[in-house]
Amino acid sequence: MNGNENLVKIIETLEEAAAHVRELEAEAGEALFTKDDAGIYRSKLEQKAMLMIDLESEIEDFTTGLDPTLSRRIEGGLSRFASSAERGLGLGSTFYLSALLYPEDHVEGEKNDLENFIGFLKRNL
Repeated sequence: MNGNENLVKIIETLEEAAAHVRELEAEAGEALFTKDDAGIYRSKLEQKAMLMIDLESEIEDFTTGLDPTLSRRIEGGLSRFASSAERGLGLGSTFYLSALLYPEDHVEGEKNDLENFIGFLKRNL
């Protein structure tokens, strides 16, 4: 694959992950607010964190052939997502895990940090 094909594959992988994150968040919200089940809520948020941790390894084969600067930006962005997820899991804080991918000033309905990162990558196609 050439660099452009690899970037497309990275974007597709991240889009699938972003959709899965939204599903997990919806399931977590339903568990907590509809079923009053804090255990399922925590489990869904932990799954979200694990998904963010695994992204680095899922795309590592596709960074070859990319512009080195873009490759470093991708690796750095995914590393930051993974570090935050690992920190949240280490703290055991459902609040921290629920806020994972959302800046402090996030407005409901706006894109999260992963979705914004995907937008950045699409602008580099």
